[in-house]
Amino acid sequence: MRSFRAALVLSTVLVTTPALAQTATQREAARKFGREGIDAYRAEDYARALDRLTRAHQLVGVSTTGLWRARSLQKLGRWVEASDQYLEVTRMELGADAKDSHRAAVEEARAEREALLKIMPQVTLVGPLPADATATIDDRALPSALVGVAGPMNPGEHVVVVKRGEVERTTRFEVDEGSKSEVKLEVPPAAAPAPPPPTPTPTPTPTPRPDPSTGDDVQDGSTQVALGWVGVGLGGAALVAGTITGVLALGQQSDLSDNCPDDACGTPFHDDVDAFNTMRGVSIGTLVAGGVLAVAGVTLLLTAPSGEAEVALRLSPRDAHLRIEF
Repeated sequence: MRSFRAALVLSTVLVTTPALAQTATQREAARKFGREGIDAYRAEDYARALDRLTRAHQLVGVSTTGLWRARSLQKLGRWVEASDQYLEVTRMELGADAKDSHRAAVEEARAEREALLKIMPQVTLVGPLPADATATIDDRALPSALVGVAGPMNPGEHVVVVKRGEVERTTRFEVDEGSKSEVKLEVPPAAAPAPPPPTPTPTPTPTPRPDPSTGDDVQDGSTQVALGWVGVGLGGAALVAGTITGVLALGQQSDLSDNCPDDACGTPFHDDVDAFNTMRGVSIGTLVAGGVLAVAGVTLLLTAPSGEAEVALRLSPRDAHLRIEF
């Protein structure tokens, strides 16, 4: 009976809405959508009923289309939206010349909303929801203002997803008609702070080494070898000269021994003694200097970086031998 009356009301009301200034085409379309919507509602095809009544309400926006649209939403289990649609109808301002059907629709919307609120499930989502986390409920954003307070919710199953960084947690729950429940949100733990960057270990500065390609080390070694050979050469010459001088001194000493028995030389041989002493001093000095130069030269040769050398020096009162092998 109510459906039949609503169809009659819809067919008459849609032509008497001058405030909305609909065109004839809009009014005719609204009548068509309204009739199809109510027929679908009676046939319990609530999805089609919602589609047609929504179209009619968008075109004319009267209390009757809003009332039937709210009823279709309620049948589909979308109780929160139905409550909002009922509330919209109750707030419609009707003029003094409004039809009785319009006024009746407003009163019915108010009564049906009050009945719906009494059985509306109430759910409290228990948090807290950290500032660095985001949440969705049934694939819709969940404002943090709705966490921690009871709020209306459609009956049935719901899914809450909380994401923090790259980690997320899912909470599933189901509510029934008239239930009041609390649901604890599963919140991922806070991400561990990034470790501080490692302190760089100072790299020791390597001691520069001569680059063979530049020839510096070869030059240094060649110079040292050259000086070594100069020392060996000069030392060898001095040794030879000292040896010769020493041999001559020995000859003078032999002559003096014959002429100066008991180391007592007469006046005629004083010049020979002075010459002997001079020759002997020169021989000793030359031998010492030659030895020093030879040893220095050999040392330079042995420490030169260009190779290894073996040096042998033999001295005797009669001769000197220097042997160097590389």
